[in-house]
Amino acid sequence: METIRRSLYHLKGKRIAKVELFTPEVVAYPLPERFCPLLTGRGILDLHRRGKSLIFQLEGQILLVFRFGMTGKLLLRHSYLLPPHTHVVFSLEDGHFLMWQDVRRFGRLYGGRREEVWERSGLKDLSPEPLEANFTLEFLEAVTRARKRPIKSLLLD
Repeated sequence: METIRRSLYHLKGKRIAKVELFTPEVVAYPLPERFCPLLTGRGILDLHRRGKSLIFQLEGQILLVFRFGMTGKLLLRHSYLLPPHTHVVFSLEDGHFLMWQDVRRFGRLYGGRREEVWERSGLKDLSPEPLEANFTLEFLEAVTRARKRPIKSLLLD
């Protein structure tokens, strides 16, 4: 996920001119009819990742979260040629198109204020990231103390 975030980081400072939603089921929050108007016209302030989610911080204290599922992809294109299984297109003011593609439709998109999105997307339930200050030896010990599982599966949960 960090690789995806870094490859799209140059979108920081760009503005979403238009949002087209072709498959409403991919939007988990808010209601699909509110999704496009919520995001249209907002500038991209920053990009983050949390677990397996990519988070766009937008103007007006709005977050756009991509939960990729098994087959979700973001494609950045110079032309409006829609590949198969494209469910959402974000047209940027500079003429580029950011396309959400998901063959199996397991991925979900969330948009809204931080608190709402954090709650509804499950981001609030994730453990600290390994490079964050609150990921300490004490935290790791408390999480693993009573567990009898292989360390790899324990850390990936």
